[in-house]
Amino acid sequence: LLQYFWGDSAIIAFAVGKNRLDVRVIPHDAAVDQAIDSLRAALTDWRRPPEAYSAAAAPLYSLFCAPLLESTGQIKRLFIIPDGPLWAVPFEALPAPGGRFLVQDYAISYHWSGALWWQARNKVRSGNTAYGGFAPQYPAASQPMATLGAGLGDLPEARAAVTAATEAWGGQAWQGPAVDKALFQREAGRFGILHLAMHGLLDPRDRTRTGLAFPAPGDSIRLLNTLEISQMDLSTQLTILSACNTGSGKVYRGEGVMSLSRAFALAGCPTITANLWEVPSRETNDITATFLRFLKDGKSKDEALRAAKLNFLQRAEAERRHPFFWAGQVLVGSEEAVSRNFR
Repeated sequence: LLQYFWGDSAIIAFAVGKNRLDVRVIPHDAAVDQAIDSLRAALTDWRRPPEAYSAAAAPLYSLFCAPLLESTGQIKRLFIIPDGPLWAVPFEALPAPGGRFLVQDYAISYHWSGALWWQARNKVRSGNTAYGGFAPQYPAASQPMATLGAGLGDLPEARAAVTAATEAWGGQAWQGPAVDKALFQREAGRFGILHLAMHGLLDPRDRTRTGLAFPAPGDSIRLLNTLEISQMDLSTQLTILSACNTGSGKVYRGEGVMSLSRAFALAGCPTITANLWEVPSRETNDITATFLRFLKDGKSKDEALRAAKLNFLQRAEAERRHPFFWAGQVLVGSEEAVSRNFR
């Protein structure tokens, strides 16, 4: 478990294993902030050569991972509790010496805090594995849409991913223009695997303008915002937020990021996959569909997502191996395999 505490003059990093505790103090200065800003820019600038991305990402590995990982023995998985701007960093895309991404060596999951991580590991989970998929059909962008965010076009890849998941899991899927806010609020609580393949909107200053965008009459949208989501009762085992910016938001010291995914955690979801930026639809939905297949085969959630990303990297054209295409989707919460029984 790697946990970070972001201070004004220092960042405290803890590495906790079965038989070890390592504490490191990382000086916090302007160079650290600049390194994180450079990485965040490089993560979405996929047209730059791979060497440019590695040059931006390597300092983050050296600062936040190398002192804690390179002196350890065999490690299979990492539980990461970020703080401050580290909430925007996909650790699986950091390159270790030799050029290997961390995802090639570890299964990785993220957690809101150490206490919540421990609570999640000891919580009795439902055996509900019913799959529920929601993939709206969006009309052409109109002025009411543009007031909340540009580019809210249709997402046929999202509907294809929901179709593939329904074939693998059974369950029920809603697709097309009839998928609206009221339908989701009415039906979502019945499912153990909840899959939302749609548009997400982010306003870091106003959580009532951050949420999921559902089609509405008049070529407009109706937002299901984070406050409304947090007040729902969702006893899922896994919620897949296949939408943009669902892992992003304002970070509060000591509390973590107030993201759309955090709202689902408050609603009762112990594990969520979320996206850290405006991810590409085709690649994200491809990885999600593969993730669900591996999950159905019995892999733990973190191993299933890792395997899906490695599968994508093995098949992708050279330019699509850039982390922009595969690293934005992260797992937050319990990593355990989907439980088919109460325990």
